[in-house]
Formats: sequence, structure tokens, C-alpha cells
Amino acid sequence: MAGKKASIYEGGHRVPFVAVWPGKIVKNSESQVPIIGQDMVATLSTLLKIPLDDNKILDSANLLPIFQEQSTEPLHKYLMHRSQDVKGPFHAIREGNFKLIMITDSKKNLKGLKAIELYNLKDNVQEKKNKNLIHKLGQVERVKKMQETYLELSNNRETTLF
Repeated sequence: MAGKKASIYEGGHRVPFVAVWPGKIVKNSESQVPIIGQDMVATLSTLLKIPLDDNKILDSANLLPIFQEQSTEPLHKYLMHRSQDVKGPFHAIREGNFKLIMITDSKKNLKGLKAIELYNLKDNVQEKKNKNLIHKLGQVERVKKMQETYLELSNNRETTLF
């Protein structure tokens, strides 16, 4: 898989999540629903019966329905990632199986954000460069829409939850 810890590629953030809760989580159960670390905030809030301020906690989903096999539905419309390395600040948005990777000159300013890679993770979870769809016929509109969505979510502090 492409990438290392903290990179924009799947190898940098796609890791297994293990949860054990005897009597609540079915032993050896498995889910393919993508989650993010901050989902634990809403999950713990639910367990502890502590309400969350939706204005402060935008992108945290309660994982209990996933843990207890009551749902296999995605929790997030989009997954967003940011990464910094020697080549510059990278940004990515995942919508369904498609992931758009973008680069910009500044960590704080998204002006000049440029789409550089598009992958269908269903067919290319390794993000092999020879399967980069960014310049493929029929993907121009997808790239444009995903980049606009990323900017809108980032600039307006909107949630990625369904």
C-alpha cells in the first residue's frame, strides 16, 4: 500500500481498529465501514450520557451501531485528510470509493489548491500511480465537484456526517 505513517496515501492512515466489549460486541465480528479516530468522541459521549456541542464537535459519529452489528451503513459522506511532507501540504477527500488528492503551497491557505491524483479505492487501494484517474475521460466533473466539496467543507466548517 502506498504511503507511510501520516502520509496522504492509504498506507498513512488506513489501519485496523479493534474493539472488545464482552456481551456487547460479537466476538470475531468485522465491519468494513470506514471510521475516523474522532468518532470515539461521540461513541464515548453516548456511553457516558454526556451531550456533545454540535457546534464544536462536527465530525464525530457514534460507533455503537457498528460495534453491535445494528448497521453497515457508512457514517460519513466524506472522509477528509491532511498531510505535510517535504513536497508540500497535501489534502484529500474520499467520497464513496473515490479519493481525490490535492496539493497547495500553504498549510493555512487553500488558494491554489490543485488536484493531482484520483483513485478508485475499490479497484486500487494501493493507489498505484499507473491507475491514477485524474486525466481519464469522464472524470473531469468528478474531480471538480470533489474539490469544490473539499473547499466548502473546509471553509465553512461543515460536517461530513450523513
